Amino acid sequence: MGLLGGFIGALVGSAIYFFIYKFTGLHLKLLALGVGGLAGWFTELMGKGEGSKELGGITAVLVLAGVIGAQYFVALGLWHKIVDEQLKYAQSAYANAVVEAKEAIKMIPTGSDAEIRRYLAKQSDESGVKINPADFDENDVKEFRENQLPEYRELANGQITKEQYESTHEIKTTETQADKDTKEDTFKSVFLLLLMSKTNIFSLVAAAALAFKLSTNA
Repeated sequence: MGLLGGFIGALVGSAIYFFIYKFTGLHLKLLALGVGGLAGWFTELMGKGEGSKELGGITAVLVLAGVIGAQYFVALGLWHKIVDEQLKYAQSAYANAVVEAKEAIKMIPTGSDAEIRRYLAKQSDESGVKINPADFDENDVKEFRENQLPEYRELANGQITKEQYESTHEIKTTETQADKDTKEDTFKSVFLLLLMSKTNIFSLVAAAALAFKLSTNA
């Protein structure tokens, strides 16, 4: 019964940990300690105080598994959210490029140096960097006129298709199995680094120690 209590306590505590971490973003040492305390208390309660080192060790392992599992699934959910947002952005890249191109052509109807400088200044201002039109030199204007402006004109006139744009800019709007495997490996590596952080290790050890102490009546 003590073992069952430890399992229930670790399960309930980990579920609470998961939902608090997922919906509030709080990742405090206190949360892991709460899982350890709840598991230890359930072990003692259902075991009627007949604790032992073996029972304490098992409860500590259950706590570690529960907390790490909760952290894993929260991180996995956040990772999938980021990947989905990147994919959605890629899928809308062409439409955004067409809108941007039409705005550019509207500001640069003749392709003069002054128009290009004003457009470049506007772009820099929107990116958070204040640059005056006069600060762009001849090389900046020449590069824009030769490289970017022709593409803007073709996009605005519908001469570049979505497939051509995505191919030229190496934009992927679908994922192959190889892409998914690569991202999964990347996620596992990142999660392992987070798991091995000093703060996280300390919280895990403290939670397991508390569960062990309560389960053994030490």
